[in-house]
Amino acid sequence: MGATGVQMDLTRATPAELTRVLHGADAMVFAAGSSYDSTAKESIAINLDAAVASIDAAVEARLTHVAMISAHRVDEDFGDDQTMTYLRAKRAADAHLRSQTRLRWTIVRPDALSDEEPTGHVQVGELVPEGLLPRADLATVVTAALTRPGANAQFEVIGGSTPIEEAVLEATRGL
Repeated sequence: MGATGVQMDLTRATPAELTRVLHGADAMVFAAGSSYDSTAKESIAINLDAAVASIDAAVEARLTHVAMISAHRVDEDFGDDQTMTYLRAKRAADAHLRSQTRLRWTIVRPDALSDEEPTGHVQVGELVPEGLLPRADLATVVTAALTRPGANAQFEVIGGSTPIEEAVLEATRGL
């Protein structure tokens, strides 16, 4: 697809640096996220602040589509303080992306990721049960979402039995 990856410290990048990196691109995939052992400050810095700054830079750079990898069950409150901070930061970043009117967006909410071989099949929906998803299948889901013309979409995803292209088409139909 001609994608180019960019690796940078999103917690230190200025808005101008982010916009400059995105200049000339068609789309952005925001795949950053904190680890479980991150402090609350670190979790907010990457899952909320960096996400919002990247979304704003995408709008400023006139990108046409932003795909964000969020998290399964992000609209629920559960777990310890660390989990709650993570969920609330991801939830707020998702809301910021949904509020954008100058670009298309897709929010993909996977559950646990694995390094297993891709299957090419997933289960998607507004809410899906807990489950594993190979990282390579998540990448294919995001790619399918980026190449799908049409409306904005948000959906959860785990491993399943539906071919990825069909699942993404169904998840984005009529939204």
